[in-house]
Amino acid sequence: MRMDKIYQKSFFGGKNAGFTLIELLVVVLIIGILAAVAVPQYEKAVKKARFSNLQTMAETILHAQEVYKMANGIYSFDFNALDVTLPADMKPYLTTADGRVYAMQKSGMRCMFASTANLNPSGASFVACTSTKEPQLIYYITLASKNRYCGAKTGNTEAEEWCKYLTQKQTPSSRWGENSLYLFD
Repeated sequence: MRMDKIYQKSFFGGKNAGFTLIELLVVVLIIGILAAVAVPQYEKAVKKARFSNLQTMAETILHAQEVYKMANGIYSFDFNALDVTLPADMKPYLTTADGRVYAMQKSGMRCMFASTANLNPSGASFVACTSTKEPQLIYYITLASKNRYCGAKTGNTEAEEWCKYLTQKQTPSSRWGENSLYLFD
């Protein structure tokens, strides 16, 4: 009995049927090409989903800050004072000596807010959520103007390219510390 082919018993007519080595190599090649195209698209979708998660969380915190300000006349300095439901795994990250929480984190994300507008109307007031996984992107919202930005640490080429892609802007519109901010329209 010769073994030129990988045999299987045919259901049609009782003949032996099989695949040649060339046919198997062609199938493997086609699968490899499809994988080479699909994997980068999958990675891109995962990164977009992470950024979308940052946006959702920052917008939720912004809305809670606006509600708090309408009720109290000032922005809150404490996550605990906001009427917002945070994910169960989100824990305090930065607190003041008197226990106020102004930054929270969970796996893959860190969110914070700051408001000096209560003391100085032209002061910096913002909500920002940062990805702790590469590319480390920031979704940043100013409280006064409601401008939304994609932020990337200056020099982090991958993060800057993602911000350019998401905002369709080629140059940053402003800076925040060591971060380049790209304005969304």
